Amino acid sequence: MKNDNTSSYRIADPTDREILAGFKVLLSVTILVGDSLILVGSLRYNAVKLHNILVIFIQHMAVADFLVALFGVIPGAVSLAADDWVLGDSFCYITYFFKDSSEAFQCFIVTAIAMSKAFIAKYPFRAAHFSQKAGQAIAVSIWFVGIAFPAALLLNDLDGVFFNFITYTCDYSNKHSNWTKTHSIILGILLLLSLVGTVISSAVLLVIARQFTRGRSAGLKWQGIVTVLLTSGTHLLIAFPLALYYFCRVYTEQYAQANLFRYGWWISQLGSVINFFVLGLSLPSFRDFLKSKIFKREVRDRENEQETAEEAEERQRNLSSP
Repeated sequence: MKNDNTSSYRIADPTDREILAGFKVLLSVTILVGDSLILVGSLRYNAVKLHNILVIFIQHMAVADFLVALFGVIPGAVSLAADDWVLGDSFCYITYFFKDSSEAFQCFIVTAIAMSKAFIAKYPFRAAHFSQKAGQAIAVSIWFVGIAFPAALLLNDLDGVFFNFITYTCDYSNKHSNWTKTHSIILGILLLLSLVGTVISSAVLLVIARQFTRGRSAGLKWQGIVTVLLTSGTHLLIAFPLALYYFCRVYTEQYAQANLFRYGWWISQLGSVINFFVLGLSLPSFRDFLKSKIFKREVRDRENEQETAEEAEERQRNLSSP
């Protein structure tokens, strides 16, 4: 494993690295806690009351968020703190594979969510026949597409993996290989098509919803539409720097405008925490789940405090009695 851009792109100021490392630690904790609540709430408590296929997509997205946190955000925080890659060559290959697979999956699954919701709003009776197996099959297919790209690069040339001081994560670069250039172009086109598909599906969904509610204002569940629109809208904004990153590195011999790519890449990782806040803001069922768990915990804490105080008073009375 080589790190060939140390002198050009290393963050020299220790204070800057510490601030960025602290931000990544906070981001990783938020991702892990938030997506754990999504998975527990949807799998055990039915807290995500949407169409079955959308719930399955959201669950798979939560798994992808976990992988981004474990293999992208946390190693990045460690590397910023150490100002180098200290986790070993083997783990560098692993982090590159899972990080890139998960981030590609995130982009494609958002498109699937937007397109599915548009179809459900347009053809609700046909959508009623969508099974959980169909949703799982679509999600697994998207995982396969996301996994295929980094796997193809690793199989082609393991030596292309290196520690990138622009993003402080493990990356891949082999500009002398025609296959690498072809791979980057194909991935960039797919990401662009994914973004375009998300925009079109979201626009169609909004038009359908407005037309529908003009005639039957109570016939459409706006909460699901708001959830999908918020999800697609925020991911479009966040994923754009990632798509720009892939396109620009094809046409530049070196990483041009390194700071733009560095912060654009890190901004794209915010997509892993967006889902928790979107569900909390737009789904009453998920909010109720969160409130019930927090409320029960507060009640248990107050009861424990009351029992502790009563036990202390009882001991005091026993000691003071003759």
